[in-house]
Amino acid sequence: MGRIAPTVQSDFVQQLLEACGPVTEWKPVTEPETGKLKGFGFVTFAEPEGVVQALQVLHDLRVDGQQLAVKCNKVGAAQRGGKAGQATTAVGRCWGRTP
Repeated sequence: MGRIAPTVQSDFVQQLLEACGPVTEWKPVTEPETGKLKGFGFVTFAEPEGVVQALQVLHDLRVDGQQLAVKCNKVGAAQRGGKAGQATTAVGRCWGRTP
């Protein structure tokens, strides 16, 4: 999930992701000093359908005045030592659209 507004909490992002499918891991990137979300994070879905749903539903969704960005990681879970059938999205503001 990328291009997350600074007013949005990590727990809310996780709820959005879980609405798309079972999430095995949500790793928000945070500021070390404050713990605030930097505006992006990485998620691993249990099933590929979760990734597809996130791409269709969450990409360009406007939350607190910013359009979210969702992109799929090109590296397969099996190549990273993950379980077969796992799908990963890795998104960040560098992949987002300009507001």
